Amino acid sequence: ALDSFYLPAKQQVTIQAQSDLAMYFGGAPFEGRGTFFTRKYDLSLPLGSIHQIHGKPPYQREVVMTIAQEDSGSRLICGITEGDPGQWTSWPPHQHSNDLEEIYCYFNIPKPKFALHLASRKAGEIEEVYPVSSGDFVIVPEGYHPTVAMPGVKSCYFWIMAALSEKSRRYDLAVNDPNFGA
Repeated sequence: ALDSFYLPAKQQVTIQAQSDLAMYFGGAPFEGRGTFFTRKYDLSLPLGSIHQIHGKPPYQREVVMTIAQEDSGSRLICGITEGDPGQWTSWPPHQHSNDLEEIYCYFNIPKPKFALHLASRKAGEIEEVYPVSSGDFVIVPEGYHPTVAMPGVKSCYFWIMAALSEKSRRYDLAVNDPNFGA
């Protein structure tokens, strides 16, 4: 299951696993807001603030917000993205360097399968390309960052966005690269 929870600073939780599991933890400065909550990963939820479809083929992806903008999550906004096999996600290339830092945590891409995480600080360019598989992390403090999966593979990742200020804890601050149309 891809269930999630939000745990405010200075609180504790005990986790008991019935079988092997992988856990990803994200954090950001805590400003005293938020209460513990859990969220089931449920693709049968109607489309809305938690279950979303972004883009269109060949860059359509399904997103489940684990900590939505509407949730009381201090400076965090988090979610799980699954792209269509062999397609782009996070397209068009976008950045939110002035407002949010982001981490991508890739899963369900067993080696030798892979996706590619592209990065650039300059609009209209690709400066770095990282092959990623399950267990790989990419930290994006700034710059443009689309991803694409190899044919037959879905690009799957848990992403964590940490707002640089209280006012920038918003999901709508992405600035698209003007050189790559949507």
